Amino acid sequence: MRTRATSHLVLLLIAVLWTAQAVHSMEYLGRFMFHTYLVSVRWLQILFIALSVSMGTMLLLSLGRRPTSPPGRRARPFVSVLVPARDEERVIEETLRRLARLDYHAGRRRRFEIIVIDDGSRDGTPQILPRLPR
Repeated sequence: MRTRATSHLVLLLIAVLWTAQAVHSMEYLGRFMFHTYLVSVRWLQILFIALSVSMGTMLLLSLGRRPTSPPGRRARPFVSVLVPARDEERVIEETLRRLARLDYHAGRRRRFEIIVIDDGSRDGTPQILPRLPR
């Protein structure tokens, strides 16, 4: 079972159990007197029951929905990824390699560029950048 479906079912089970407990805790379900509305919390219990039922219904309805697909590959605009770097010698190479593996293409052409902005690094960051493939 998918993770999303499992989490929805767990939430639905919690809502059902909570609703059953709220209904069970109401002493006189059919005897509402106007003077007890301000003293009692029955009105709050009824509100929570209604919310639980509506949320449970929405959870059940959302189980069958598929997530929206990303826009078509041709519809992707060209973007620039700016990477500020100052004294990032330990992580800059792996960061740029991971960014380069992004799946943001149109056909076989990348639809993004990576621009590294070195802000006066005092470590080996400027020496690492020329070694990386373009």
